[in-house]
Order: sequence, then structure tokens, then C-alpha cells
Amino acid sequence: MPPIFRQVFLCLFLALTTVSLKANANWDFNPNDDLKIHDSAAELASQVYALPDPLFMTPSDTKRVDQLLGRVLNELAIQTKQFDEHLVSYRSDASKEHWVAAQKSYLTLNSLSQSKQQLLTLTSNELRNQLTGFGPYGVRQFQHEWQLTTLNLEYLVHYQLQSFKSLFNDILVSPIPVIWVGLKVLMIYFALVWWLANSQRLITLFKERQLDNNPNPPIWIRAIWYVSRANKAIAWLFAITLSLRVLTQIESLSHLIFLEIFTWWILGGSIAVSFILEFTYRHSVRSSKKLTALRLSTIRRFVWSFIVAGVILQISARTVGEATIYSWIYSVVVLWFALIFISVLRLWRQKVFESVEDIDDKLALLIGRYRISGLS
Repeated sequence: MPPIFRQVFLCLFLALTTVSLKANANWDFNPNDDLKIHDSAAELASQVYALPDPLFMTPSDTKRVDQLLGRVLNELAIQTKQFDEHLVSYRSDASKEHWVAAQKSYLTLNSLSQSKQQLLTLTSNELRNQLTGFGPYGVRQFQHEWQLTTLNLEYLVHYQLQSFKSLFNDILVSPIPVIWVGLKVLMIYFALVWWLANSQRLITLFKERQLDNNPNPPIWIRAIWYVSRANKAIAWLFAITLSLRVLTQIESLSHLIFLEIFTWWILGGSIAVSFILEFTYRHSVRSSKKLTALRLSTIRRFVWSFIVAGVILQISARTVGEATIYSWIYSVVVLWFALIFISVLRLWRQKVFESVEDIDDKLALLIGRYRISGLS
């Protein structure tokens, strides 16, 4: 399997964790269950919502932000412990009461995490750096967020099992909708296989008829030719997107629509890389092969680093929120780009020195000619 598709499937698997922060699961998907967050979390959320914009905050508002942040952190610790206890109870006895209690704890923690993120954006830089940095306070917050992430993952596993059980029960009642969805996905797959098998022949035929015998083709012909350079990635992108849209027609699989975001990041990034490389190559005809290879290598390093970093940051923001773990990951991403920049400098070092030597030789030659003309 090509590396790009391994990355796609990896991101699709990781993206399942995003549902744990967005899904509002119900027992057997019954929308009549009355799920409410804890009163303390609701009160904190209302107080955070009532805070003014940072541009209009007074010193008293700033002090209130710090106080609310302390209360939110304490409540997060209490509710996380309760969430753990509810999940332990559900593992020992998978009853509706235990599941509803776990759901309420999850929704409460979700609300508290959102309040924490908003307060971190409003608090002072000094306090924010303490809570999201690499010091003792930051390490404690990292440990707490990591514990909460593991609990959310466990909650997601239970939710997915209930989702599949509900789907199985629906199939026993009436398999027609699932069969129809399966046929649609199968038709999309057959269309993809046909295009992958015949695309190269069709593109070659288009080139021979529209480009080889036409020195100045219209701009739309050249646009089609550029797009055809990434035809396989575009085909995969449309096939996966359409398949996800079809699968989400089943109520038990409606959360799969979140995977479309990461599909567009990975495959859309590969398409962008193909276009940029093709554009660079076509405009480097007069350059040497070595210089062209340097340009293409530099573009690949920066563009793929940007794509991978974007996927990682987006997954992190949806799974753990934009708090301490996200800040640590962001720092690692910045360090990675610094290393990429250093590697690109080393890559171009020989070429730069060669260009400087040529400039020095030409400058020395011009100075020598000027002196000779002055003496004469």
C-alpha cells in the first residue's frame, strides 16, 4: 500500500477519537433520555460566557478570569474522578443507569474543558504559560489531560459497541437500507477501480489530441492537463468522500462524517503537492537537473510537513482540546519546522557557496578590467 494511503487510514482511525468530544450518545440511541450536565459545570459555563471581550476587560474582570480558572480546574479534577468511577461501574454492570451516569459525567467534563479553553485564552500570558508550559504546573495539567483522554477513549469504545449493536438490531428488523447503502458503496468502488485502470490511457489520448499538435492550447486545456497530473489522488478523494456520505445515511454510522475532514487534509494535501511540483518542474526547464531536484525536494519537505502538522494539530484540538497537551504538541511542531529549515539550508549549502564563488570570480574580473582601463 502506498505511504499516502497508509497515512489516510491511520488518520481515519485516529479521527474516530474526535467523536468522543462531540457525540451525544444515548442508550440505544434513544433521544428521549434527559441528559443534563452537573449544576456546577453549568454555572461555571454561564459565568464564563458572560465575561466581556478581552479588549474591554477591566482589572476586576482579569482577576475574575483567574478565579474562574481555578474553580474550573478544581471541578475538572473532581468530575474526572467521578467519570472514572462511573466507567468502572459500567464495566462491572452494563446497565442503563450506569451508562446514563457515565454520559452525564462525560458531558459535564466536555463543558468544563470548553470553559477551561476559553479561560486560557482570556487569562494573562504568565498564568497561561505556567499551565501549558513544561514546568511543574504544566506537567500536572498534562497528566490530568492525559488521564481524561484515556477515559474519553474508553467511553468511545463503549459508545461504538452500542452503535454496532444498534446497527445489528436494525439489520435484523429490516436489512434493506443497509443492503442499498452497501450497493451504493460497491458502485463507487467499481467506478474507482475502472478509473484507476483506464485513467493513464485516457490522459495519454487527451495529451496526444489536444497538446502535442497544438503549440498554444487554450487555458482550459492546460488546466485540465494540470489537474490530470493528480488524477489518482483526486479519484481516491472523491471515492472516500462519496462513500462516507453514503454510509452516514445509516443513523448508527452518522458520526463517520467527521472522517471527511481528515480525508480532505491528507488527499487534498497530496493533490496540492502534485500541482506545486508540476508547476515548479515545468518552470524549471532552463535550470540544471541538480537545481530542479533541489527545488522539488525543498517543496516536498515544507509542504508535507505543513500537511502532517495540520492533521496532527486538528486531531489534537478535537481529541484533547486546545490546552496543555495541544500546547506541547504545537511546540514539537515548531521544533520540527526549525529542523526542516536547517535541513533545507544544509541541502542548499553547496549550491549557495558555488553561486557565491561565481559572483566573486565575476566581481574580480570586473575590478581587473576597471584597473586596466584606468591605467590605459
